[in-house]
Amino acid sequence: MTMNDAPKKTPPAVRQPPATIPGRFAQVVSRFPDRVAVSTPNTQWTYSELDDYSGVLACEIIDRVGAGSEPVALLME
Repeated sequence: MTMNDAPKKTPPAVRQPPATIPGRFAQVVSRFPDRVAVSTPNTQWTYSELDDYSGVLACEIIDRVGAGSEPVALLME
């Protein structure tokens, strides 16, 4: 029997570390950019729009309070 004749073995599944919330969100944005992510009586945002807005908002927060500061809570009305 040669290496080519040997039965193929499937390697054991590699355990992946838990995904981060930003990483999971990026996956959803890349898979479904035009799906509605947030809907209110007045407006709808797609995942792509929400991703863009969250980036702008993050930059604004960093400009105001600095990176690595205390946690920030947001209230959006």
